[in-house]
Amino acid sequence: MRILHWPNCDWGIFLITGVNKLFNPVFQASMLKTITNIGFPYPQFTANFTASNEAIFGLLLAIDLYTRFSAIVLNVILFTALFTFDIPNHIPKGLDIFTWYSYFLYLPQTLYILFLFISMTTGGGPASLDALICKNNNIVRLRRACIVLPTVK
Repeated sequence: MRILHWPNCDWGIFLITGVNKLFNPVFQASMLKTITNIGFPYPQFTANFTASNEAIFGLLLAIDLYTRFSAIVLNVILFTALFTFDIPNHIPKGLDIFTWYSYFLYLPQTLYILFLFISMTTGGGPASLDALICKNNNIVRLRRACIVLPTVK
């Protein structure tokens, strides 16, 4: 049974949030304050680097280009945000495991991580730019990966 490909029009979320964190002064200040409070080195660079990666790989994911790699990069960003900011600041300490897990599932990053995991495993799908590039460059998609075949003359 094949998992249906997640519609990538929704992945514009990462593009929009990344661009907002880069160019909107309110989001820039919020991102810089968060990264400074976490204690990352070089907070200004880290904030711009993270927002740039979110925008670039969000765009690539939205247009179905380098889908798996983009999903991996965005998952790294989400896991970092989840473990350095969201879990310590949004889940109370001293909870039993089931209550903690309930809080954890209500964090929006967990849903994004799940959807990105689906994109990581299924790839871009048959109508993606990844598939088009494979088809136009004499590359066969075998088990959801592109493999270059030698040209026979």
